[in-house]
Amino acid sequence: MSIINYTKTCSKNVPGVGKVFFSEVGNIDTITIGSNLVSAVSMDTTDNEFHEFQADLDSVEYRSEGAGGSSYFTNHMLEMGFGKLSASLFAAKASLVDSMPCGLVAIYIDGNGACWLVGWNDTDKEVRTLNTIADNFKTGKKPSDEDGNVFTITVSGESGYDIIPFDTTLTASIVDQTTAAEVFI
Repeated sequence: MSIINYTKTCSKNVPGVGKVFFSEVGNIDTITIGSNLVSAVSMDTTDNEFHEFQADLDSVEYRSEGAGGSSYFTNHMLEMGFGKLSASLFAAKASLVDSMPCGLVAIYIDGNGACWLVGWNDTDKEVRTLNTIADNFKTGKKPSDEDGNVFTITVSGESGYDIIPFDTTLTASIVDQTTAAEVFI
């Protein structure tokens, strides 16, 4: 592959992640990717869909770390913070843990309103998913400890490919929760 030009666009950049959705990889029938954009998602049954995880405001972060030489890999990490422990939070975490043997696929909406697919690529399909989970909790020492009493869940996975953006039609549908996205979210 030849090196290509990159032209910077002069536009506002808003950091952060708004919403996160997860599905077990086995629930996905097909994902259509054309021109490096996700244009369709089909689930194996109408009962299976991506499920929203409502983390605390400004606590969700996607990170990637890539490296390589003659081969290249990227470690994809999606971290979410949740205030206060609860039985329902532990049940939600357990559902993610139970999905790790086959893996997860995630959709997140970034601060710029773009939607991204993590844990799936057009080459490996369902093979290189988000397949590792870690959690962390600390109470804090005093009421003013801003990072105290926050439960953090991080899902991650390694692949040789970058995350994939959704096309403008599906992005609008995911953001607005309209008809095109209702078949999978």
